[in-house]
Amino acid sequence: MLSFQPPYQTVGGYTLLPDHATEQLRYVVPSTPQLRLKPNGHVDFSLVQYLGGGAGDQKVEGGLLTFSAELTTDLEAIRAQIEDEFELQPVLFDQGAVELIALGTSSLEDSAADRPFDLRVLGSGKPTLDVHNRVSFQLLLDAAGAELVEKLLDAPDLPLVLIYRLQLSGLRPSYNITIDADWEKVYSHLSHRLKANAYYVAADVEVAVEKALEANDISIDITVFGSSEADRTAAAAARQQLLDWVMERMFEPLFSTEPDLAETVVDTVDDLLFSLVRTVVPGVSYRLRSLTQTQIRHFNIRLDETVAERREIVPQGTLGGLFRRFQVDPQGHPNPDWPALRASLVQKVNLNGFPRLEVAVGVEDRFASDGVARVEVELRQPHQQSMRAFTFRTATERHPYIVNLLGIANPLDLPYEYRATIHFDPTHSFGPHGAVQTAWQTGRSSQLFIEPRLAYRVESIQVAPLPTFQFQQFAAIVVDLSYGDQVARLTFQEATPQIWQFRHFETEQPIYQFTVTYLRPEAADAGDITLPTRESTAEILSLPEPAPDKRNLQILVNLPLEGVHVAFLELRYTDEANGIAFDEHINLLDNSRFIRKIYDIADGGPQEIDYRLTLFTNQGLVEGEWRTTPDTRLVVDASLLENRLVTVRAVGGTLAENRLKTVRIHLQQRSPEGTVRAERQVVWDGETAPEEWEFGLGDPPVKTIHVQAMFVDQNGFARRLPWQPSTASHLIVHLQRQELIA
Repeated sequence: MLSFQPPYQTVGGYTLLPDHATEQLRYVVPSTPQLRLKPNGHVDFSLVQYLGGGAGDQKVEGGLLTFSAELTTDLEAIRAQIEDEFELQPVLFDQGAVELIALGTSSLEDSAADRPFDLRVLGSGKPTLDVHNRVSFQLLLDAAGAELVEKLLDAPDLPLVLIYRLQLSGLRPSYNITIDADWEKVYSHLSHRLKANAYYVAADVEVAVEKALEANDISIDITVFGSSEADRTAAAAARQQLLDWVMERMFEPLFSTEPDLAETVVDTVDDLLFSLVRTVVPGVSYRLRSLTQTQIRHFNIRLDETVAERREIVPQGTLGGLFRRFQVDPQGHPNPDWPALRASLVQKVNLNGFPRLEVAVGVEDRFASDGVARVEVELRQPHQQSMRAFTFRTATERHPYIVNLLGIANPLDLPYEYRATIHFDPTHSFGPHGAVQTAWQTGRSSQLFIEPRLAYRVESIQVAPLPTFQFQQFAAIVVDLSYGDQVARLTFQEATPQIWQFRHFETEQPIYQFTVTYLRPEAADAGDITLPTRESTAEILSLPEPAPDKRNLQILVNLPLEGVHVAFLELRYTDEANGIAFDEHINLLDNSRFIRKIYDIADGGPQEIDYRLTLFTNQGLVEGEWRTTPDTRLVVDASLLENRLVTVRAVGGTLAENRLKTVRIHLQQRSPEGTVRAERQVVWDGETAPEEWEFGLGDPPVKTIHVQAMFVDQNGFARRLPWQPSTASHLIVHLQRQELIA
C-alpha cells in the first residue's frame, strides 16, 4: 500500500511516494495540469465571444468557453533522471474535483498583510481518476470573463487558475507521540487569530498552530531513545508530524498567492519538510477551514499507530500558463506557429445570431447505487413565470430545454435556474425515506446533468485492517457498522479493504458506530476479543489494534559476518493471560546494523521477549542459548554464541510453605579433564527469584554443566542431592518434592 513515510523524494517536478511493503516500488504523484490535445494534435480549447451593440460599436457581451485538461505522469522521463532501479506506478486517486477560479482583490484594509483574495468559481468538473485525470469544461461567461480568457492567451500570469483537488489514500507512519488536547479550544484560538477567508503562508500557519497548542496547555510527550543527532532528528520529525496533522485537518490548502511561484518546481526537499501538499505544490497557502463542533469532537489523533489516511493535494496552474508549451519550444525559442494557433482558438459571433440557448437535461446515475426511484426536475428563467418540469427514471433519458435570450439585458449572466425533487425506492438496502428537494441552482451550461446528491449524501467508508496486522493470532476480524437503521457486517481474513456505504441527510459530518471483534482460531485456548463500540466520522476506518500498547525493541547488530552463510535472530513473545504470542525470524545478512521493532501487546502485559542467535558458517551450525530481556535495547554480538546462559527457577510454592530454611544450588563448568573452569552458587533463604549464570564456553567449548542441590529444613536438617550433568538452559528446582529437574 502507498505510504506517506517522509521525506518525499521529488524528480523533475514529480513526487515519488514509497510502498509500505515493497522497497523498490514508488508511486508517482503528478504536479502540473496540461491542456489536452485532440487526436489530430490540436489543443482542445475554444473560446466563442458573443458581440452585441450597434454595427459600429460591437462589444463583448459574453462567451462560451470549452476546453479539456489532464494531469498525467511521464514515467519514462522520471526513469531517465533517477539512478535507482525503482518500479514506478502512477498514483490513482480516490476522489477529485477540478475548479476554474478567477482571483480578485479583497476589500479588506489589511489585505497586503494577510494576502486575502476574492474568489469567483467560474466552473467545476469531475476528473476521470485514471492515469490521465482528464476533465472537460463548457462554461458560459459574462462579458468580463470572456475578455479575461482572451487576454490570458498573451498574459499567462493573469489570475485565472485551474485547480485539481485530489484525494489519495495511504499509510501514515507511526510516531512516538502521545497527546491530550481539547481541540475545540484549539480551533477557537485559531479562529480568533486568523481572519476568515484570508490566506496565510505555511510558515505563518505553523506559528499560529504552535501558539494555539501552547496557549491551551496541550501536553505533547515525544519519546526518543537516546541523545544522538539521529534521535534529535526523530524528535523534531515527530513534532513536525503533529503540526502537519493539525494543518491537514483544520486548514484548507490553496494555490500560491504568487502566480510565478505557483509554476515553480523544486528538485530537493528538506528532510524536515514533511507536508505532502507543500511538496507537490511549492508556495502553497492555507485558509482556516469552517468546522462544526461535531467534526472537531471526533478528531482522532492516533499518532502512535500506523493508520490509513486520505490526504488531499492541489496540483494547479494558471490557465494562461498552460499555453506556454505551445508558445515556445523546449529550448525557450518562440514557436512560429503560435500566432496562427492563437487565432484559431478565439471566435467572435454576433449575439443577434444567438437568440436562444438549447440545454440538454439529464440526471447523474444514482438510481441503483443510491436507491433513487425517480427525479423530478423543474427549470425556469429568472424573472419569468413560465416553468418546465421533467421526470427521470433512468440516467439514459435526455430532455431538451430552450432558454430564450431575446430581449434580456444580460442574456449570458444568469440564463436559467433549476431544482430537483428526489423520490427514493423503499426496497433499497438504504431503506425508505420521504422525498427531498434541492434549493434553486443557477445553470449556465448547454449540458445540464442534475446531481441528486445535492439533496442528500452517500458516504463511502473504506474499512480495512492495517497491512501489517498479524493474522496468525486471529482467524478473522468481524466489524459491525451502523448508521441509524442502516447496518452492515464486514468480515476480514486478510488486509484487503472493503467499502461500506450509507445514505444520510445531515448538513454536518455524520457520525457512525462500529464494533470490532477479533476471532481466535478454533484450537486457541483464549477467547475472542470484542472492543467497545466506538463512534467515528472518518472516511477511512483503520481497525484499531486488539493490543493497544506498544513494545519497542531496538536491535544493535555487531557481528563479524565473514564466512557466515546464514545468520538470523529468533524473537519469541508469549502472554498467555491475554492470548497474545508471536514468533519472528530476522535475517542479519542484509548489512543492517540497527533494526527497530514495534510489537502490539496487551495493556499491562509482560515486557519480556525471548531471543536466540543462530549462525551457519564454514565450520557448521552454531546455535546460541534462548535468552530473555525486558530491555528496549538488545545488542547482538559474538558473546551470544561464545557464552552460555543458564537460568535457575523455583517452583512448588515458597520456602515457608514447604518448611524450608535454605536452598543452595551449586553449579560448575568443568573441562574435559574434570577441572573446574567456572562455578556459581545460588542461595535462597527467603525470596526465590530466578537467578542467571552466564559463562564462557572456553576452548575447547564445553556446554555441559554439573549441578548439585541441597535443601535445609527449618530444624536444620539437610538433604543433599548428588551431582548431575545437564545441557539444559533452564534448571527447575521443585521445592515441594525437593527435586532438581535438569
